[in-house]
Amino acid sequence: MEAYYYQHMTRPWQAAYHAMKTGFTTLSSSFSVPRLENKELSTIFFQLRLDCPEIFYVTGFTYRFVPGAENVELLPEYLFDKSKIKGHQKALAARVEKLARPAKNMTALEKERYIHDFICQNVRYDKLKKPYSHEIIGPLGQGVGVCEGTSPNP
Repeated sequence: MEAYYYQHMTRPWQAAYHAMKTGFTTLSSSFSVPRLENKELSTIFFQLRLDCPEIFYVTGFTYRFVPGAENVELLPEYLFDKSKIKGHQKALAARVEKLARPAKNMTALEKERYIHDFICQNVRYDKLKKPYSHEIIGPLGQGVGVCEGTSPNP
């Protein structure tokens, strides 16, 4: 099953979404995406990040284009260097695996309540805005976050 925002996109947007997701997850320094307007690419990027919070390490992008070309070259902006991203990914995957174990045999409603209760009991609102508070690694790794760091998909 594809992610929420992806399901509501046009085919050209879906193609850009997939190209971005692939480029970001492989930590490419640049990659090709279908040529769309800047605002469209920005919206796709925003929605991809909502669908895939595990891509917390991408903060934005710039792009280059050749007039008349069908694609643009996207240049991601990463929050960390590649080795640090891989370390955070490994730690996050281990933390998610450990947290998910007790919910394995729960119903969808029980899982939702379990996640809700975990956040309420283990994550504190970060008034000081420590590093990563806006990303999934803040609440899961440090126990602090702001609304944006703890909000699941719609």
